[in-house]
Amino acid sequence: MIPALEASTSLKPSPGIGVWIWRNYLFSSRLRVNLSLGEGFTPFLKLENLGKIYRLRRLFVKLESRNPTGTFIDRGSATLLSVAKALRLRNVVIAAAGDLGISISAYARKAGIKTKVFMPSATTTGKAARAAILADDVVFTQDYEEALKKAIKYEGVDGTLLGVPYNPYLIDGYRTLGYEIFHSTSSLNGRLNILVPIGNGALMVALWSAFKDLKGRARFIGVKGCSDTPLIKDIYVRNPLFGDLVGEIVGETGGEIVEVCEDEALKASSNLARYEGILAGPVGSSTIAALKKLDFMQEDIIVSVVSGDSPPDPAAIYRMLELGKRRLKRETPLGPTKIKILEVIALKGPIHPYEIWRTLKVENSFRLGLRTVYQHINELESAGYITLSGVINVNGRRRKLYDLTPLALKALR
Repeated sequence: MIPALEASTSLKPSPGIGVWIWRNYLFSSRLRVNLSLGEGFTPFLKLENLGKIYRLRRLFVKLESRNPTGTFIDRGSATLLSVAKALRLRNVVIAAAGDLGISISAYARKAGIKTKVFMPSATTTGKAARAAILADDVVFTQDYEEALKKAIKYEGVDGTLLGVPYNPYLIDGYRTLGYEIFHSTSSLNGRLNILVPIGNGALMVALWSAFKDLKGRARFIGVKGCSDTPLIKDIYVRNPLFGDLVGEIVGETGGEIVEVCEDEALKASSNLARYEGILAGPVGSSTIAALKKLDFMQEDIIVSVVSGDSPPDPAAIYRMLELGKRRLKRETPLGPTKIKILEVIALKGPIHPYEIWRTLKVENSFRLGLRTVYQHINELESAGYITLSGVINVNGRRRKLYDLTPLALKALR
């Protein structure tokens, strides 16, 4: 559990940049290294148009997608890597499903510390690629549980720090989000409701800890995914790491836990863009999707935490366009080879690239090299025609499965 500082009902930022304007409230600052990429003090905006639609007079959003790598995790990476640098550690070993590995690796580059990331094979291509750019080494595992086990083996190794969700120096940085929400709402009268994507539960624990330190009162509402579908799997966690504590926080504050499904989260993403001009992915928008399932009083203050997750996945963007009954007027042209690959996926998908290559070679007499097939797969995924749907084990090797998106189905008509 995070060690509490002296409780205070006042909150005064200090001179500085990033999360370190709250240095007087962070135990990480005692080591006197203030590493920052400019994270924190993200926009706190009133949603005037969506507020009218949902009939919520005081609906606000906290946009964590404006952090350096696009997620609230940057707050924790700043404190974690400051500690690592102050202790003169040489390595950080990370277990991550995506964003955690990207964020910590970015700050480790700033600190001059090497990183090793263990990441599930099912991680989306975009997140895996960003982690590979920033980290010194990325090792893919069967699932997140295996990634965590492999990372934990480095615990106690001299000169190494663990970048895992329960690291207290990471959670210490997350608390600054709570300080900012408190700072933005303390002058408002009414019951404060904070909607938080649950995931592993660390963010809610950190916000609650910050409010406890400040003697602030808020009703905490957790939002989780209803199923393990690709676009919201980050908030579908069967046994959250901090699940028991999240349950206690919800009970103590009179909150609740709400489930949202992929289409609901995508619709919320589309509405944020359409009515407020805010681009956010389905995980971050899950708190907006939850609004329809909750009852609020007229004078309630509602803060929806958009935790990050700006939509880099073209498939998600095309789905948002479909939900809004819109389409791109100009689509990426498809040559005969790409059309043939889409036809193979349509007949046999979900399917992995090696099997596509074998099918083209054996059944269609296509003379394409395996590397060429992988290049076409990458281009089709980037253009939004196919999407990663899972991972299987074939003869001891992990292979990614791809399926068609609605855009591809239209192209094949």
